[in-house]
Amino acid sequence: YGLVKSFSSTNKSDGSSGSQGVGKFATYNFTELRTVLYSTRTEDNEIGFQGKTILVTFRDGENRKRVNKARFGKPISEDVLPITEKDDIPEIFRRNEPGTDIYVIGFEPDDDNWVKLMAMSVIECFFYAIYKRTLEVDLEDADQIIHIDKNNIGEKIAEYDEYYKKMDMREDDSFQYTAPLYWKAITETKNPIVKKFTYNRQSMGEYELYLLMGPDVQERRVLEMRKAGMKIREDTGFRIQSSFIGVFIATGN
Repeated sequence: YGLVKSFSSTNKSDGSSGSQGVGKFATYNFTELRTVLYSTRTEDNEIGFQGKTILVTFRDGENRKRVNKARFGKPISEDVLPITEKDDIPEIFRRNEPGTDIYVIGFEPDDDNWVKLMAMSVIECFFYAIYKRTLEVDLEDADQIIHIDKNNIGEKIAEYDEYYKKMDMREDDSFQYTAPLYWKAITETKNPIVKKFTYNRQSMGEYELYLLMGPDVQERRVLEMRKAGMKIREDTGFRIQSSFIGVFIATGN
C-alpha cells in the first residue's frame, strides 16, 4: 500500500533514510512507459506482486486537470489488489528471500556510461552506509559489473574521483562529487565527537561529528546525515576563518 497507493506518507521507523514517502516516485523518471512493477516477500513469507502506471497529467474538454493512473493486479470491486498467490506471479518476478524488487519498465538511459554514473551517485549519497556494512550494491549492464561494499569503498571513491575529473564533470552544477572530501574526514579523524544534543531543554539523542582540520584543508563544509547513513544535505555557508571538513550524523541513540 505504501509503495503503490499512498502519497506524501511514510511508515518508516526512526533512523530510516526517507521521511515524506515521496522518494518512491523517483523511479518513474526512468521509465519511458511510466510503468513500474513491484514484487515483495516478507519475513513471514507473505508475497505480493503489483504494477503501477502514472501517465502524463492533462486537461480535459472542460479544462479540468486529469491524472491517468493504472494499477496491475487483482481487480476487486472498484479496487486493484496485489497478487498474492505464487502460481499467479510470473516466475521471473518471484522473490525467494525477504525484500522488495522494483522493475522499471522501458528503461532507456541517455548516457552509455549510465552504470558508472549510477555508481558515483550511490557512493555520493550512501558511502557511510556502505562503510558501516549496512549496504552493499551491485550494478550490472551486460558484461559490466560493479560491486561496492565495505572492503572496496575507499578504492571505489578514489577510482570515481579520477573518472569525475577525467570527464570534466566539475562544471556540472546538477551533480557534485564530494564523497572524497568527506571520506577523508571520516577516515582521518582519530577521535570523532560523540555527544548528546539538547534543544529547549529536551534531549534529542546523540550525534557523531567527524571533524578534520589542518594546513591541507581548504574547505569550510559539513555533510549532514541520519543514522541510516544517507546524505541529507551539505552546509557550506560558514563565515568563520578556520577551514574544516565535517561529517555530522544524527544517530539518535
